[in-house]
Order: sequence, then C-alpha cells, then structure tokens
Amino acid sequence: LIALVYQWYHSEQRAAKRSDRAADRDGDKELAAYNAYLASLQARQ
Repeated sequence: LIALVYQWYHSEQRAAKRSDRAADRDGDKELAAYNAYLASLQARQ
C-alpha cells in the first residue's frame, strides 16, 4: 500500500510539472478561457 501511495504521489508531481510547463508555454490559455466563461455567466445575471 505504501508503494502505491508513493507511486501515486510522484505521478501527481510529474503531472503538475507538466501542466505548469504547458501554462508557461501557452500563456495559460486554459485559465483565460475559464475566466471568460465565468465572466459570461456573470453577465447573464
């Protein structure tokens, strides 16, 4: 069980680093799109 948790933790760390590098590379387009979506929801109210 401990080995499984260890593997999971390191897998999550690698995925987080990969995501951070992608955000740095593309200017965090995914976050900008999400913020635009939230703004459109706010505008409807």
